[in-house]
Amino acid sequence: MMNFSGDMTDEMMDYLKKTTWVGYVYSIVSILFGLFAIIAPVGTLGLFIGVFGIILLIHGILLTISVILSVRSNNFKPARLLSALLELVVSIFIIAQLSEISKFALSAAFIGIGIIGVAGGIYTIVEGIRLRTVVNEIPPAVTRGILILIIGICMLISPLGLAQAMIRLMGIASLVFGVLQLLTTIRMSKGLNNNE
Repeated sequence: MMNFSGDMTDEMMDYLKKTTWVGYVYSIVSILFGLFAIIAPVGTLGLFIGVFGIILLIHGILLTISVILSVRSNNFKPARLLSALLELVVSIFIIAQLSEISKFALSAAFIGIGIIGVAGGIYTIVEGIRLRTVVNEIPPAVTRGILILIIGICMLISPLGLAQAMIRLMGIASLVFGVLQLLTTIRMSKGLNNNE
């Protein structure tokens, strides 16, 4: 059990007592997100893409307003207007096509990352071998390059499968973190109640 004595002031104790509910909310949200990511990884990706689309829409609206207001101050830049309109169009497309776009976007993103991984892995292996006399060791750089190369190849072979596995791993991490946070919050609440 936690002991809250010693250097803790009454104000600090009152603050902790009033805010323990945040730990419970944070724990529950983390656990629910973890379960959702484990059970429905593509749905979780859809949620991420949807939130990204909404953020992009809000940013596009704000940027458009900013560009319109800049006309009055003779600070108008056509490139900013083009950027704002492009953000608006892309965000509306993302939000409208969310269910169809999630698998495609996931696959495309992981194929792109896979290409970068293969190139980066080969580069790291070559640089590790080339600089072996400077570093006096091959294993760290070459091993890192081989791992990056393997991950890149896996992303190219099965982008959606690897993406789903990674989202599930995020879900497991979120679930574990949520449970640990919940246990810590319970212990803290008991410790605060015992110090009254």
